[in-house]
Amino acid sequence: LSQKSTAIQYSLAQSGNVEIRIYNLKGELVNTLIGRDQPAGSFRVDWDGRNVAGTQLASGLYFYRLIVDGVIRQTQRMILLR
Repeated sequence: LSQKSTAIQYSLAQSGNVEIRIYNLKGELVNTLIGRDQPAGSFRVDWDGRNVAGTQLASGLYFYRLIVDGVIRQTQRMILLR
């Protein structure tokens, strides 16, 4: 992990297929951090400001979306500063 990363914390009341997707301000998908089944519990994933190809993204506003079993559970904004 780089020194500059954002921790995304979330909890699951029951097990399910979890996806955490990062979008830019245009609504374009730039990365998927998680895409797997997880048990109930509390979790943390770090995003280092890179897209799916590993390229550092520009400073700006981004959103992450927590999706469990195909249902959007949470959408939060993040500011990426370089």
